[in-house]
Amino acid sequence: QRLGCGADGAAEVKRHPFFGTINFKRLEAGIMTPSFVPDPRAVYCKDVLDIEQFSTVKGVNLDQTDSDFYAKFATGSVPIPWQNEMIETECFKDLNVFGPSGTRSPDLDWRQLPEPPKRSL
Repeated sequence: QRLGCGADGAAEVKRHPFFGTINFKRLEAGIMTPSFVPDPRAVYCKDVLDIEQFSTVKGVNLDQTDSDFYAKFATGSVPIPWQNEMIETECFKDLNVFGPSGTRSPDLDWRQLPEPPKRSL
């Protein structure tokens, strides 16, 4: 029942009129600038009830010391120039296999049963 986790995945959310003016392909490729980029170290809720069971800490305030500390960690995010190079050179094109009309390929569809293992003699 979680938003974006239905049969259509994120496509259902992307079709909502609120997101009607966003070109998601250009956004995901890093060609256009998002209207909002959240700070990964900021807490955007006023009360712990806003985030239910994710945290039990109230009144979290991050200062420059925290920013310096977290800046030392690799976040796993990939720089945009590198992403653009990967897109332009199509080095992972063979991994982009989709089913009809951009759907998941059959081997990635969790609703289908896997093939039984082959038995050897």
